[in-house]
Amino acid sequence: MSKHTNNTSFILMNIVLLIGLLAHLLNGISAIAQIQPNILIIVSDDHTMQSIGAYGANYNVTPQIDKLAKEGMVFNRAFVSNSICAPSRAVLLTGKFSHKNGHINNLTRFDGTQPQFQQYLKKAGYQTAWIGKWHLESDPQGFDYWKVLPGQGYYYNPDFIQMDGSRQRINGYCTNIITDQAVDWLETRNKSKPFCLVVGHKATHRTWIPDTVDFGSTDELNIPLPENFYDEYEGRIAAHDQDLSIEKTMLMGYDLKLFDHDSIALKDGNISRMTINQREQFFNYYHRIK
Repeated sequence: MSKHTNNTSFILMNIVLLIGLLAHLLNGISAIAQIQPNILIIVSDDHTMQSIGAYGANYNVTPQIDKLAKEGMVFNRAFVSNSICAPSRAVLLTGKFSHKNGHINNLTRFDGTQPQFQQYLKKAGYQTAWIGKWHLESDPQGFDYWKVLPGQGYYYNPDFIQMDGSRQRINGYCTNIITDQAVDWLETRNKSKPFCLVVGHKATHRTWIPDTVDFGSTDELNIPLPENFYDEYEGRIAAHDQDLSIEKTMLMGYDLKLFDHDSIALKDGNISRMTINQREQFFNYYHRIK
């Protein structure tokens, strides 16, 4: 066999190997392209970034969020078009500005007939679910499964609206219950399909009541006043006129749980729905503060 023939055979063999390698790579790329990642969206409500360790807070009260940030990605140049409770969910669902989706504040009713992201995911083969706080007045639409708090919901022993319109009360603390409900759905879903699950937490929305196991857990924290605490918002009309502030809005009983008498506290729906054991722990803690 000539040297030329040997060289030709060598070249042909390498071409075949290269074609085989490219085919293998292309098959791999094709397989990767066909993989549909699972999507988990966890929403905390009215949770200021200044209280999250991953964004600079040094109070060590968000260790799990900080762990996710450390092992994943942190967005430090991200903005929302509306940060208010219910309107922010409407923006998430529709991808529209509030004046376009029609849900501009907490008093309006969300139009669930407009296109929403879960509908497109469902067409792509996803199972979709929303569990927890919803607060959009109308029922969720376009989800394979949903179980939501009515309105703002309660921190203790909350009720849930189910897909058949019935209500279920579950004893416990709202954050734990919503998490458990989400895990239950994940464990019982059709594992052959990708999923998109939205876990909507009530925390850290007003009115603030921690779980009984957390009473006193932050008592020793020295939290400095924000730099703009005494800001009078001169020249900024909207900021000056906004309602939610310590000076204008915070209430001793409703917010700080410092009631003049237990009988007054029991008129508060958050407290009256507590079990005897929960209420005893609640009063034991807040009586010490007074």
